[in-house]
Amino acid sequence: MQPDSVVIRSAFAKPLEFPTGSKCQFCNVCYFTLAEIIARVSGKPWDDFVAERVFRPTGMAASRTTTTTQLVPHRARGYTWRDTAYVNAPEYLALRPSGAFLSTVLDLAKWDAALYDDRVLTKASRAAMWTPVRLTGGGTYGYGFAWELDSLDGHWQVHHGGSLPGFRAELARFPNDSLTVIVLTNADGARPDEIARGVARIYLSTAARPATNGTPPRTPQR
Repeated sequence: MQPDSVVIRSAFAKPLEFPTGSKCQFCNVCYFTLAEIIARVSGKPWDDFVAERVFRPTGMAASRTTTTTQLVPHRARGYTWRDTAYVNAPEYLALRPSGAFLSTVLDLAKWDAALYDDRVLTKASRAAMWTPVRLTGGGTYGYGFAWELDSLDGHWQVHHGGSLPGFRAELARFPNDSLTVIVLTNADGARPDEIARGVARIYLSTAARPATNGTPPRTPQR
């Protein structure tokens, strides 16, 4: 597998798909670039940096960067539909910074809890993370720092999904309602986004409607 820096350089000669800042579009190479910046500034591999700054402070002992070779206890296999049956999904080698974590629902719940306090991110950082990007044309787009920003039935929602061959996931937070729905699946045909919305609606339909939407999260009731 080539170093991340080689992957980044492979994009240098390619033209931009649109003028910088005029649109918002997910970019895998940008995450490779971010990881390389982290490594150079911190002086350590980006996966070590994430373990030190995120996983250990939050007690996420079951979380780690993805490996296709090392043995990981209780690791789930991914499945993909072929013809008339499920088969083992192929290994996806371009894992690394743009989609590169193994975790569990319980560990992700710890990450969710950390987003309500200052253990990992400051209040200012969290506010910036959940602020829609401002485009050069003067408008905004409902995407922050790797979070989609919108609402579900009038409830402010910050969420994101992810997928690799054989795996689909969704993490949806409703900060003003102290609700988070985490769905991890190991089949190509799964729709964790639909599952998450369905679960959220069951809870939100019995909760009081928030007075305001699109606002920074309040401190949850414990």
